[in-house]
Parts: sequence; structure tokens; C-alpha cells
Amino acid sequence: MASRPPQVLSCGRSPAPRRGDTPFHRHPGIELLWIEEGSAAVAAGGREFRLEPGSILRLPPGCLHDQRDLTPVRQCFVVLDAGAGAQDAAPELIIAGAPEPVGGWIADLVRLHLEPGRAPAAEAGLAAAILARLDQLAGRADARRRLPPPLAAVVRHCEADPLDRRDEAGLARLAGVSPGHLRNLFRAHLGVPPGEFRRNLRLQLAQKLLRSSYLGIEAVAAACGWEDANYFARLFRSRTGMAPRAFRRHCRA
Repeated sequence: MASRPPQVLSCGRSPAPRRGDTPFHRHPGIELLWIEEGSAAVAAGGREFRLEPGSILRLPPGCLHDQRDLTPVRQCFVVLDAGAGAQDAAPELIIAGAPEPVGGWIADLVRLHLEPGRAPAAEAGLAAAILARLDQLAGRADARRRLPPPLAAVVRHCEADPLDRRDEAGLARLAGVSPGHLRNLFRAHLGVPPGEFRRNLRLQLAQKLLRSSYLGIEAVAAACGWEDANYFARLFRSRTGMAPRAFRRHCRA
């Protein structure tokens, strides 16, 4: 029997940063809480989660939780019916940093649900994509915990700051290993050398900016660490199959 597509039960988005406390409550469906700006603490499932920009807290149906804003917070939340996705046994914090688009997808889902002339099929498709991507990110976090500690340290550093300019020797010093050993670790566990891994992170950031901002192509290239916009455009097309402007048009369509 086919699973029921996810449906939005409720959602909301802070139009501007605000600070306050939300008392303990629960939802009948899976809640996804994405922090766009600021920091907050949420008590859920016998634990306290510290949420920073880029954090997504996934709460299972019926999970009792509160929220204390530690600074002014701008956030999105969406509650999906209990039939949408796996029934998590415990709350789960997922870090979706700058190159990762899933937080923006949650904001898109909120806008889609609240705008006049709703499109339930489009909502269901986007909600399904969000849940699937969060499952992938959670799996990636599990895989990262299985990486050798030197490699895991470098991966965390690169994902936190994809524009960092240090060379392989600098990354190796960060990991406490030789450059050759670091290259071997990258190839053995991630299938690419360090430079390729970092280039892919910068391309992911470029995709997010093309999708969610109105920066010109030269500005996007510069923001992602490429001084030559023409080189950036050629590289982007070779990796995605589309030129940056075509990618932007495709996303907006």
C-alpha cells in the first residue's frame, strides 16, 4: 500500500527577530524547526538542544517541548501529519550550514502553504523532499562520526567555512597529520582529494545563492571565492550541466 503523502498541519515564520519563551506544548505531527537567525534552547525528550543559525530540530509526533530564546530569533516551523516520514523515537538536531539548502526549503514550504491559491500537491512534493533530505543529512552525520578523527576534524572545518584559504599543508596541520596522509584519508573515505571536496562545498554555496538571492553572477562568484566570473561560470556548467543564469531560471520556474 502506498504511503500517504505528507500534509502541512500548521506552520509559521518570524517576519523579524523576536525574543520570548514558548511554554511546553506538543503537536500531533512531526515538527521541523529551523533557526534562521539568533539562538534558542529547546527542552525535548529529556534533553536540552542548543539551536544556532542553520540548526533544524526534528521533533516526533506528540513530543512535549518548550523553547527559550537566548537572543532575538528569526525562525520557521512546520508541522507535518504523522503519516509523513518515519516516526522518530527521539528528537533530533540536524546542522544544515550555509551551503545546505534544506532550511530554505522549509521557508519555501511555509510561504507556499500561507499564500493565496494553495497548491497541496506542490506542498506535498516539497515536504517529501525536505523529509528525505533531512534523512540524508542525519545519515551523513552518522557517517561522519565513523570517519577517522583527523579527517572528521577537517570535514567539520571545511563545511563550517567553505571559503577558508588555507592550503593542504594548513589543513594537515589542523588535523595533526602529514599532507600525504590527509590526501589518502580523503580518497579512501570520501573518494575525492581535499581540494575537490572544498570546491564542491563552494559550488553548493553558489547554488544556494543563485537560488535564494538576487546577486549578479559576478557577485555570486566573488562570494564563493572565485575572482574570475567566467571561470566560475565554466566550472559551474561543467559540474551541474547548466550555466549559472540557466540554473537560476530553472530554480525560479
